Amino acid sequence: MSQQVIVSFSLFGLLFLFLAGGLPIAICLGLSAALTLWLFDIAPIELSTQMIMTSLDSFVLLAIPFFILAGTIISESSIGSRLVDFFNALFGRVPGGLAITSVFTCFLFGGLTGSAAAETAAVTSIMSGPMDRHGYPRYFTASLIAAASTTANLVPPSIALILYGVLAKQSISDLFLAGVVPGLVITILFAVGAVLLSRLRGYGSIQSVSRQPLGKATLRAGWALIAPVLILGGIRLGIFTPTESAIFVTLYALFVAIYVYRDITWRDVPRVFERAAVVATSVMFIVATATLFAWIINSQGIPGVVSNLLLSSGGSDTVILLSMLALLIVTGMFLDATSTLFILLPILLPVALGIGMDPIHFGVFMIMALNLGLITPPVGICLFVGANIAGAPVVKVAVAALPWMAIMIMAILLVAFVPSLTLVLL
Repeated sequence: MSQQVIVSFSLFGLLFLFLAGGLPIAICLGLSAALTLWLFDIAPIELSTQMIMTSLDSFVLLAIPFFILAGTIISESSIGSRLVDFFNALFGRVPGGLAITSVFTCFLFGGLTGSAAAETAAVTSIMSGPMDRHGYPRYFTASLIAAASTTANLVPPSIALILYGVLAKQSISDLFLAGVVPGLVITILFAVGAVLLSRLRGYGSIQSVSRQPLGKATLRAGWALIAPVLILGGIRLGIFTPTESAIFVTLYALFVAIYVYRDITWRDVPRVFERAAVVATSVMFIVATATLFAWIINSQGIPGVVSNLLLSSGGSDTVILLSMLALLIVTGMFLDATSTLFILLPILLPVALGIGMDPIHFGVFMIMALNLGLITPPVGICLFVGANIAGAPVVKVAVAALPWMAIMIMAILLVAFVPSLTLVLL
């Protein structure tokens, strides 16, 4: 048995052993990598600390804590409720209007926070009460918002796309542009599905939904509506880099929350910063330990072995693409997207390039596939957050999410086989 095979079994075996023991994912990645380094004398164990520190010394990665801070400020303000009022003014009188409002609020809210879990929490908190009063079951509300919130990983300022860009050495601004159309497509599919299910099951028919005049709602939400345009437009026009855009949107959100909407005072700022720091630290801890794990994968030539094996297997490009999709979906059910990116990207990117996929196209495809794991047990964070806030049983929410999973798979296949949907804005 070759050294590569033995190291691979050790690395992944230790990872799953620690995961089964219930350790946090960052600890699992770091321990399995450090033990493998020590057992097989791949490199001096002291090198691990150097690699971890080097992995965090990145100007691009600095965007992540700033976008998390911006998202925390936005979730503490009334920006979310103003977006709801705006979309309710557009769709409130349509059958299933509140469901459509939830879906499009998730799409635009994701363009402000870049975090699916934060978006699920914020939008569910705002929408669960009104939807409950208008005849939407809580499990339906929770499942719909959890699924629609996954678009936060596709539209700028997606933290997942930033990580992909860093790992795959691709342009973050190109990835941001590439995610817009697929994010809009899946949002429209969710909206259509929500209307059809609402009509079929009689949801939202208790009484008409009260709504503000469109002009007034637009004015109230104006500051929130122009923020995604400023972020994407600034990057596209070369006014600022993705990291600089993260700093800009943080300052913008702070200004709007304190001086325009007056939802936050300077006395609240330390608490908001503390909340953001806790989330950002957990994400960056995973990034640090996952970097060491990914280094071992690369140093042992595992990506080349897997790539040659798949490309020489005789399967068509379609079969290989579907095999990668299946692997991403199954892995995403048990690991968070950040960890999966570090583990599988070095292995799958050479395969994708081997079948002629553009790396930007593959990045969007990969993130969309991993998004399924956010609404599937046993680790689906958006599923659990939505169920908890809406006060619905997790099992019923998981069953109610099946139509949204089907829509997501349909959208993934559409993006996979129609690359122009991803590359049209580049």
